[in-house]
Amino acid sequence: MIKISLFGAAGRMGGAILNVLPSFKNITLAHAVESADFPHTGKKIGKGMDLEHDHSHALDDIDVAIDFTWAESSITNLKFAAASHKPMVIGATGHNAEQKAHILSASKIIPIVLSPNMSVGVNTMWKLIEEAASILDKDYKIDIVESHHVHKKDAPSGTAKKMIEEVGGKNKEGRWMMDDGREIEVRSIREGDVAGDHTITFTSPYEKLEITHRAFSREVFAAGALKAAEWVVGKRPGLYGMSEVLDIVSS
Repeated sequence: MIKISLFGAAGRMGGAILNVLPSFKNITLAHAVESADFPHTGKKIGKGMDLEHDHSHALDDIDVAIDFTWAESSITNLKFAAASHKPMVIGATGHNAEQKAHILSASKIIPIVLSPNMSVGVNTMWKLIEEAASILDKDYKIDIVESHHVHKKDAPSGTAKKMIEEVGGKNKEGRWMMDDGREIEVRSIREGDVAGDHTITFTSPYEKLEITHRAFSREVFAAGALKAAEWVVGKRPGLYGMSEVLDIVSS
């Protein structure tokens, strides 16, 4: 049985993981963790689990940690995980360059799965986008639209940034550009309780190719995170993505 600690247990993704967890028969929740100032810390969550705030103690008797907090909090939790030599799955997004450097450094000590999106469908979409971009030439204009709930802080989303990366785009002075001079139009929408919608279009004067992923609920990301937790236990130190977890080979 794989024992996990869940950081961000009372958040939206924490709740989704608690909902999906019963379908993973070989995983059990050992610790549900939130920040000390969270209003429900010390109360029960899920099936009678205490909501804790001692992050270091939550790593004592587990096999892997899952983090769905914020970028800054995930780095604090990662430091505890590295000190305890516990693998970690990081679902938090929006890390800056310094925080990414911390993750890379910690991956020399412990195995880490880091992905802006842990959905099987989204990871398949990234592969399809990579293939499409390698075939369609500069006559095709590229546009990306992503929608999320009003509480999501980072924009564009981590998933959209990965889409840009897969087509070969780069951030140049605040604009998303291809090496051939094409600008990628990226639009972020924040409304309601949208779990996550992403669409990329390749448009020429004669046709349009559109690839869309639409998440019906956050449980799809939760299931991916739990698959990653199963996979990362016993792996060598390193920084891994969902492509390794799902065995999706890049071109």
